[in-house]
Amino acid sequence: MKDYLTVKEAAKYFKKHPATIRRLIRSRKLKATKLAGKYGVYIIARADLLEFMMSKVMEER
Repeated sequence: MKDYLTVKEAAKYFKKHPATIRRLIRSRKLKATKLAGKYGVYIIARADLLEFMMSKVMEER
């Protein structure tokens, strides 16, 4: 299992459009790392993705 996901992979996981994932990253609701030298290319740590998911679950309660 990979430790990092691309925006496209995260979008598939959440069943959302990649633009939605990028919007969450830009608004700093989802942590991500921008790759050096690549314009607009982000990777998301699996742990950060799980943390984001848990925070969403807790908000719903």
